[in-house]
Amino acid sequence: MHRRNFIWTLAGGGGASTALLKLGGSKQGATEDASVTWTVKGFTCVTCAVGLETILQRQRGIARATAAYPGGRVQIGFDSRAIGLAEIKRLIEDAGFEAGEP
Repeated sequence: MHRRNFIWTLAGGGGASTALLKLGGSKQGATEDASVTWTVKGFTCVTCAVGLETILQRQRGIARATAAYPGGRVQIGFDSRAIGLAEIKRLIEDAGFEAGEP
C-alpha cells in the first residue's frame, strides 16, 4: 500500500483501502492466547506506528497491538484460532511496511 493510501485508509476513505479496515469487522470479545513481536521496516514517523496499531487493532482475532517508533517494533496479542501469523504479517505488509521474522 502506498503512503497516500495508508493515510487515506486511516482517515476512513472509501474504495479498496477501506476494505483493509473492514476485513475483520467488529473485534468485540477478542481473546489473546498467543503473541508475537516483529521488527518493522518503513516507519518514518510516529504516525506510521500509531497507524499500524490502529489497522491491526481493528482486525478480527487481534486483541492488542503496540508499535514503537523509532524502534521499529510491533507487539501483537492475538487469538490463534481466529488469525494466524501469516495473515498478521500480510496485514503489516498491506499497510506498506516490511515485517521481519518473529
